[in-house]
Amino acid sequence: MWNFFEQPWTLTAAAIIVLVILLIARPGKKYLWLWLLPFLIGGIAFGLDYLVQTDPEMIRDVIKTVVKAAENENCSAIEPLISENYRDSLHKTKSTLLVHCNGRLSGPTILKTVRRVGKIDLQSSTATARFSVRVLFDPKSYVYEMKQQMLFSLEADFEKQNGRWLFTRIEIRKIDLMDAGWNQLR
Repeated sequence: MWNFFEQPWTLTAAAIIVLVILLIARPGKKYLWLWLLPFLIGGIAFGLDYLVQTDPEMIRDVIKTVVKAAENENCSAIEPLISENYRDSLHKTKSTLLVHCNGRLSGPTILKTVRRVGKIDLQSSTATARFSVRVLFDPKSYVYEMKQQMLFSLEADFEKQNGRWLFTRIEIRKIDLMDAGWNQLR
């Protein structure tokens, strides 16, 4: 909550407190410049939030990009966000993951996705994120006949490489609130 770079509300609250103090103290004409102080603090708050992207924000953006690329059935947009040393319980390499991606996302498959990022555990150059994605299938999809939508709970590991966060592992933990894994998607 106190990290000024992740959200502007702490400094905005400080700006409001300064404004209240100024309203109570009512400085004279000699100190009219003090009325600019709350606006300056508020501007700094929103400027820092806009200009500085923290590691958790970069990880959320990577997740957002991958989910949007899956929704658009664009595996080539996913490829640069996957580390060369990617490995999960089903895919032993990055290339096998991308082959699986291309096979699953051929033709109309996904109509819409809704993602919710839960917890991000951050170390110096690695991170683990838990998130969920609700997938609404396209009526023309082969999956739509069985299910119109599914809820996936996922866990992903990230590694910071050259200033960018890349996936090193993605595991399916639950499908529709039931324990599952990659094997259920074969």
